[in-house]
Amino acid sequence: LAEQIKVPTLIIWGAEDDTTPISQGIRLNQLISGSEFKVISGAGHFVHKEKPEEVAELIRNFAE
Repeated sequence: LAEQIKVPTLIIWGAEDDTTPISQGIRLNQLISGSEFKVISGAGHFVHKEKPEEVAELIRNFAE
């Protein structure tokens, strides 16, 4: 159903996520036409808690 998403989409992934493999993020990016996929190094599954400033910056840049 991800391929039905037609709005601008930012996918943020932690490079060290051992809960959900990065391959799933890559696949999600492929399924959502025009989506952006960003990987944050030094972060795991809870990237928004581990690297909040970097996540906020990515969101700000995406929303501009």
